[in-house]
Amino acid sequence: MTKINEVLRLKFDCQLSNRNIATCVKIGCSTISEILSRFKLSELGWPLPDGTSELQLTQALYQDKGPSQHKLMPDFALCFKELKRKGMTKRLLWEEYHTQYQACAYGYTQFCEYYTRWFKKKKRSMRQQHLLVLDNLRSAVTKPCRYEPTLNDSYRKLANHYCTAVMSVRPYKPKAENAVLIVERWILMRLRHQVFHTYAELNIVIRNLMHDLNQREMRQIGASRQDLFEMLDKPALKPLSLQPYL
Repeated sequence: MTKINEVLRLKFDCQLSNRNIATCVKIGCSTISEILSRFKLSELGWPLPDGTSELQLTQALYQDKGPSQHKLMPDFALCFKELKRKGMTKRLLWEEYHTQYQACAYGYTQFCEYYTRWFKKKKRSMRQQHLLVLDNLRSAVTKPCRYEPTLNDSYRKLANHYCTAVMSVRPYKPKAENAVLIVERWILMRLRHQVFHTYAELNIVIRNLMHDLNQREMRQIGASRQDLFEMLDKPALKPLSLQPYL
């Protein structure tokens, strides 16, 4: 198993679904689920400690352990619900959990740590996935294939450097994206009778039209594109790496 670290990165850093992870790393969904389940039962946390090798990670997840060493993770969704009750505390929830599972229960400190991680992950669950979907451009895909395109290794390293994931679409009959068509109609059709003598003049008009389009409410959603950006995309944006990719 040589892709465990990448699976974990795509899951916890990029917030991808198991199906999308399977597509990115080219292994089955069942294997993805097994890796994540074993990681959840292990003593490891994300991000991994510095210097953790793929071999050490594999041994930590796949070495055989006696049943007495297995720890059972609490139902944090239930804990979250219970903590909304007046007077409820984490200590009481841990005591009930410890009474139920005895030797298979985590200690109070670990219980609180895992709950905090779960809660932070829950807060991020509404954020957009950081995913690059490629249309098989030659600079990124070295071997086009309908089922498993081969990505350029440098392009994959670029995505890893900026904490995102890459997924290439199947080469088939291309279809114009609806969003592109909307922008094309909104701008080009309104400019068809105008004449511009400089690019600067043209860009000013295009910028104003784009602003109007982004502020326009979409009837089926009841919000504008700008509203959706402020609500979904902007909170999910990550700062660029301090070191440029070279």
